[in-house]
Amino acid sequence: MPTGRFISGITMGIRFIGVCIPWRDAHVRTGRRDRKPWEDHLNYCHGLSKIIEKYKNQNTPICVLGDFNQRIPRHRQPIEVEQALINAIPANYNILTKGLKDSEGKLLIDHIVLSPGLNSNTCNIIPRFSLDGTKLSDHVGIEVE
Repeated sequence: MPTGRFISGITMGIRFIGVCIPWRDAHVRTGRRDRKPWEDHLNYCHGLSKIIEKYKNQNTPICVLGDFNQRIPRHRQPIEVEQALINAIPANYNILTKGLKDSEGKLLIDHIVLSPGLNSNTCNIIPRFSLDGTKLSDHVGIEVE
């Protein structure tokens, strides 16, 4: 997996895995310029699959969250890219943010995924802009209880 895009720890008995899956053009036109579109993204998804599998076998509830750089369900990303992400997440995990849209009507690229046994009653979107129009981030926030 590309470095600097992963963090993990346990709090309150839950294994949190924070990710920033490289975007489509990571090191394609900027940075090292030695990659094809989606190359780092696909490599990351394959590595993430192994990490989730390792933690899954420890019988600790898991929450995977962060910038997945893909819309779920698939929007315009190639099918092989969608499939790599689907393969990284166990089939019985719940993608809380699947199908959620921001205030502009766009599907999210930031997601929260829960292993079986973890549930959420709340999933709110925090806009990119404050009430006075100040830009807070280029991503929305997601509040989950």
